[in-house]
Amino acid sequence: MKKIIFLLMAIVGLQSCASTLGSVNVSGTNWTLTQWTDHTLPAKAQATLNFSTDNRVSGRAFCNTYGGGFALIGYNITFTQMFSTKMMCEDVIKYETDYLKDLEKVTSIRTENGKLMLYAGERLLMSFSRS
Repeated sequence: MKKIIFLLMAIVGLQSCASTLGSVNVSGTNWTLTQWTDHTLPAKAQATLNFSTDNRVSGRAFCNTYGGGFALIGYNITFTQMFSTKMMCEDVIKYETDYLKDLEKVTSIRTENGKLMLYAGERLLMSFSRS
């Protein structure tokens, strides 16, 4: 009986910690890249990031489309099994390569004032506006 009471107290304690840690819900949202740390955005192309309701992510990486999965727990996010089409777009290929590499570095996510921000550790990598 003492074990059951202890277990129930532990569960209640963990739930209260989870509520103070917070979380982000991005399911069913679409975003356009507006700011990218250490990069200037190309004038003629955009990058987008779309979250489905079934833990899938997709978008346009300036030229090619991409997709994959995502796992989101609280503010921690991981993009998984990423893929992209391979059309040649000489004027934006460097941006595209860097963008997809940066998505792989993302460890956390925040939303604030209509913006979506992706971080690698404490470093802001990208900021998006709702599409």
